Amino acid sequence: MTTSSQESREKGEGSELILDRIASRAHDDPVVLMGDFNAGEANPAITSLSRSDLIPFYRSLHPDDPPSGPSAASMGPPMAR
Repeated sequence: MTTSSQESREKGEGSELILDRIASRAHDDPVVLMGDFNAGEANPAITSLSRSDLIPFYRSLHPDDPPSGPSAASMGPPMAR
């Protein structure tokens, strides 16, 4: 079944693939994940990344800011581990 990128993003499928790829690396070098995710903090793709051991830079620097939407670079990529 083919899904649109929007459907995939809403299900969090792409972020799970990214996390799997990071976990399967043969080394433990640092990771920086950057991108235009076009998703707010409540989006399943973003919440999936948030539950990982990646550190959302924006949120770590601004923990008291209200949740942001897709037009505000919500998670403040890059994220790192």
